[in-house]
Amino acid sequence: MFSIANKASFEEIEAAVCNVGRLKKMVAPFPILMVGCKSDLEAERQVSKEEILQKAKEHHFQYFETSALTGQNVKEVMEFAIHDYQTNWRGHGAPQKQPRPAKK
Repeated sequence: MFSIANKASFEEIEAAVCNVGRLKKMVAPFPILMVGCKSDLEAERQVSKEEILQKAKEHHFQYFETSALTGQNVKEVMEFAIHDYQTNWRGHGAPQKQPRPAKK
């Protein structure tokens, strides 16, 4: 999640992508969404929609713009995440640890 009115928060996505990649190897798979918040601050937008959509496409993320103030897309983000999990990820357990070799 980042603020469309804060370019620095958008630029932190690359670090988050690395962390999420490591996390997905340790736990069961889960849906990943890219959410631009504060869409009600359109006049203060610092990140273009084109730039955002390019980043979402690059990482194969579904993108939503939301506003807690107006409620725009808040419900839709939750519904998408739940549906994606139920459709694509349910039943995928966490990766199993490899057994340690027996000591001699």
